[in-house]
Amino acid sequence: MKTIFIKSIIAIFAACIIIVSCKKETPLAQPQKDVPNNYPNDGAIVLSDNIITDTVLKNHKNGVDYRIASCIQVSRGSKITIESGVSIEVMPGMCIELYDSTSFTVTGTMASPVTISGLVKSKGSWRGIFMNGNLCSVNMQFASVQFAGNDWRQFNSSAINAYRGSITLNNCEFGNNLSYCIWLSNDVSIGGIHNNKFLNNDAEPIMIDFRKCDQLSNDNTFTGNVLNGVLIKTAPKEFCNNDLNIPKLNVPYYADSTFNTRKAIVIQPGTWMIMKKLSIFNVDNSQGTGASFTANGTAQQSITLEGAEQKKGYWSGIQMKSANASFEYCNLISAGLVNNYVSINPYAVIISEGPGADTLNVKNCTLLNGPEWAIAIDTPAVNYNLDIETINFFDTTFKNGNVIWF
Repeated sequence: MKTIFIKSIIAIFAACIIIVSCKKETPLAQPQKDVPNNYPNDGAIVLSDNIITDTVLKNHKNGVDYRIASCIQVSRGSKITIESGVSIEVMPGMCIELYDSTSFTVTGTMASPVTISGLVKSKGSWRGIFMNGNLCSVNMQFASVQFAGNDWRQFNSSAINAYRGSITLNNCEFGNNLSYCIWLSNDVSIGGIHNNKFLNNDAEPIMIDFRKCDQLSNDNTFTGNVLNGVLIKTAPKEFCNNDLNIPKLNVPYYADSTFNTRKAIVIQPGTWMIMKKLSIFNVDNSQGTGASFTANGTAQQSITLEGAEQKKGYWSGIQMKSANASFEYCNLISAGLVNNYVSINPYAVIISEGPGADTLNVKNCTLLNGPEWAIAIDTPAVNYNLDIETINFFDTTFKNGNVIWF
């Protein structure tokens, strides 16, 4: 009897082990998306599932064609094509995220554009489009993107956040977004940003990595934004290692911090840059990488680099280390704290320091509202134009003088 009881206990214990092991092998159910259901019942197709196959969105009715009711992830190389005339509304707090080699193509026309808007018509009611895949692409023409730009995870909160992949935007309209419309990182390939309209947005419509700031054109329009311009997003501990030829736009650039470069920068005539507090151009050719700075305007189209506030030394200025530089018809306003990070060097708007056979050319320029010196030149390391003191205009704010040789 005792033997039978022990065998029964063993059998029950073994059965429990089998049951437990079976439960471990059973896959857990995936958590369900929190999909709101308070959208209008007007025949629009509700999209709430992730997209893993090629998908075409068509204009199938009057009014809104589709509503996005969750944060939709597009992956596995899927292609989304949005045909002309389609209207899409995005529920509050939702977004579109692109991964791996997916594509997002909008084929609107002038007569029949595509609209991507928030269900709630207020700035930042939905988060935006996020390009997260190295090979993902966004190609949009004749599209209107409205009421986006509210993402708590990102520092930029843009309607389109291009972190990776490639992007082309032509003949689109970006309006009533909470902050930036487009963020263009250094890791994105820009196919063209042409003939777009930016209206009534709450920050500079375009924020672009400083290593890409020569990629824009003068055919976009900016109206009614809190700042009508393009923000150059710098990275104080990183260097630009590619040549830049920065074009004139019909609005100013805003430079936010330390613009380091080890290559050549050319600023085109007519360009206007507004420099934020203590921002600086640091042109470092100490490693012989070809760093130089050229800001040659013309009498008809001068170049202006000025502080966001008209305070003495509001932005630091331009410093060259073993680098050639040329300034003609260039206005440098409210700078003057640059000194190549060396405590014994003088503070100035422009400082040119060796070692090296460097050349500094400053002609027909205007230097205003600086605290100490206008120009500081390291001699004999730097060659400079001998009429530097007479061919340029210096106002009386430089308390120590116009040019110092050290």
